[in-house]
Amino acid sequence: MHFHLQQDDKYDTQKVLRMTPQSPWLKWIVRAMLPYTMLKTTLINTVFNSYTKNPLHDGIRDITGVKNVALGKKIELDPVKVACKRLGVTVNDMMTCALSIALKRYFISVGDD
Repeated sequence: MHFHLQQDDKYDTQKVLRMTPQSPWLKWIVRAMLPYTMLKTTLINTVFNSYTKNPLHDGIRDITGVKNVALGKKIELDPVKVACKRLGVTVNDMMTCALSIALKRYFISVGDD
């Protein structure tokens, strides 16, 4: 399908993508088949792909279940809200700024400018 817009043409979705309305019977058949299609796909994936599908697992390291935790000082939210009101920003903006400053200081301290 080739489509060319002239410079003075306005973007019209009816020109770009023409869709014919589907019959109610076809819609019903597709909706009725969907659960069976998903069931078949799930069964095939369960039988043939029994390994763990973890997007963070690169295949080199083992998945150990060990978790690392870092803790910091407790920050009271009320002074942060007062500062945000004075500056006209949101709490999310203020915390993002604080995090970026902390990361900058950390990278400078380890020699990574």
